[in-house]
Amino acid sequence: MAVGQQVLSGVASLESLRAAEDELGQVVADEGAVHVRKLRRVLALHELYAAEGLALSATPEAARLLRCSQWRADRLLDEGMLLSALPEALDALTTGVLTVEQSSVVVTQLRQVSDLRASDREPEGVDPDPLSDDTRWTLDLTDPYAWTDQPALG
Repeated sequence: MAVGQQVLSGVASLESLRAAEDELGQVVADEGAVHVRKLRRVLALHELYAAEGLALSATPEAARLLRCSQWRADRLLDEGMLLSALPEALDALTTGVLTVEQSSVVVTQLRQVSDLRASDREPEGVDPDPLSDDTRWTLDLTDPYAWTDQPALG
């Protein structure tokens, strides 16, 4: 018996073990889908408040509705804005290819890139969004850890 397999030797039914593993794996996809719904609703709330000239009120109101800190609501808004700008990122999160924890890391890394690019630009006041220049960030869905930097089309 190979090392580590002795743990499975006492399992009466491998089918029940596999079912439990599949169910646990589905929890990750479910959490991602719920997170995406939350991100989309925070974005929608922000857009509605911004349309009325009340954009600064969106984050505190989202925090109240979500029963979380204003810092957390602001992070959700930032995450939603960045991930919605990436092709298929929200779909990857919904299906479990990208986990909620991984999406947070992606947003943190993109924000750091954004800050670096903003400090390198000559004219002040230029939008520091890394997705607004001639680079398109894409997510390779076959490898959720691989981000590629491709020139934008057109």
